[in-house]
Amino acid sequence: MTVTRNAGYLSAFPRGYVAYLDTLPLWLVGFWALGVGGGLAGALLLLRRARLAAAAFGVSLLGLAVTSVYHWSVTEAPAFRSADVAVSGAIWLIALALLLFSLRMLRASILS
Repeated sequence: MTVTRNAGYLSAFPRGYVAYLDTLPLWLVGFWALGVGGGLAGALLLLRRARLAAAAFGVSLLGLAVTSVYHWSVTEAPAFRSADVAVSGAIWLIALALLLFSLRMLRASILS
């Protein structure tokens, strides 16, 4: 919703945070797209029992890692609230669980 600049969604954020989103480099948006797109592709491939699901979840985790490191290391980023940390932690847990699950299914020859 932030990439599409949805006004209704962005109105819930402080102006400083929306201004920060406007300064994000294009390469970072590309890694964000890898994270989201990889997760979606992985989920769809997992439903089809395709072996590429694990690779897609790996790409998703790469995108998540790069965007997380950027957001945690940039000094201009607005301060994280405890809710932001909790959501970020949940995303990491889910992404790791999906990757580990797909690898386990791949080793068990359930994915082909």
